[in-house]
Amino acid sequence: DMGALEVIATLPTGQHPEWLHTVRTPDGAWQCYAANGHDTHVSKITGPPFGAAEEIAVGDRPQWATPSLDGRYIFTSNYESASVSVIDTSTERAVKTIGVGEGPDYVVPSPEGHTMLVGNRLSNTISIIDMVSQTRAAELVVGQVPGWMSFAPDSSLVYIVNEHGDSISLLDSQLRKVTSEIAVGDFPIWIDVFPHAIYVVCRDANRVQVLDPHSHELMSEIAVGARPLHLTAYPQAVQFQRPY
Repeated sequence: DMGALEVIATLPTGQHPEWLHTVRTPDGAWQCYAANGHDTHVSKITGPPFGAAEEIAVGDRPQWATPSLDGRYIFTSNYESASVSVIDTSTERAVKTIGVGEGPDYVVPSPEGHTMLVGNRLSNTISIIDMVSQTRAAELVVGQVPGWMSFAPDSSLVYIVNEHGDSISLLDSQLRKVTSEIAVGDFPIWIDVFPHAIYVVCRDANRVQVLDPHSHELMSEIAVGARPLHLTAYPQAVQFQRPY
């Protein structure tokens, strides 16, 4: 309960739930989906009142369960199956399986909802899924072990961290082409892009690097705790100014 700051329920899921995504379905209901990383199911949670989670069969070792912008579908990356399962939220069943690269992990929708991007950690590629046909439209080679992906505010570019490459790949979202690569700190694991700055979490450097969003040059580094993983920013609270 966010008002009382109290835990009001603990619900069992499958083995090793990775992430929890909340979606509002077309009928107005709020539902949560958890990908169970050591399992072959996604857990669906509804409430309150909270009951037992419903298990939805997908591929092997689902990593990420991302809703479409309209809430009609959930796209689940299946790490061992090299596929993405498409769950229809009206029936709570996987209605399609899309082949992607090896070791798919993060699944990120484009801001306008026309495509889904899938980072394939073992094949060092990005799969682009067309949301209308629900098919793989392109497969692009990026750096070593691609991780999180973040769109520029105008959606023209996608920034992809390459965790073992210590770099960021820049993808032109219109041309569907990787245009350049930027060197960053050790083991970049997360990135957020804002109009005023780009924030890159470098896990093994214990740093957050701040890049200029236009030149992509390093503006500053922020020392943080050991092995940082993610960064969450609240736009209304982040009011930085450019230093020049």
